[in-house]
Amino acid sequence: MAFPFLGFCAAVDALGVRAYPRLSRREAVLALMDIFGAPYAHHHSFSEVADWDRAEGFEQFWECNESRRGFGICGRLAPIQGHQVGSR
Repeated sequence: MAFPFLGFCAAVDALGVRAYPRLSRREAVLALMDIFGAPYAHHHSFSEVADWDRAEGFEQFWECNESRRGFGICGRLAPIQGHQVGSR
C-alpha cells in the first residue's frame, strides 16, 4: 500500500500539482502509525482539551499545529506550590 502512494506523491510532485515535503525519520514513523492505526476520528473543541489539560495542572493555553486533520494545543505547566524557579 505504501509503495503505490509514494509513487503517487512523486508523480504529483513532478507535475507541480502539490508539493509533499520530505519527512524526517520521526515524521515518517508517526505517519505510518496514522496509516496503520485504528480508523477512528474523535473531534474535540479547544476549550474541551484545555479543560483536560487545566485539570492536570497546565495553564496559558494556545493552539498550535493546526491542519486539516485537527489541531494541537500547547500550554505551560503551572509552578509547583512552594517551589521557586531556580531554587535547589
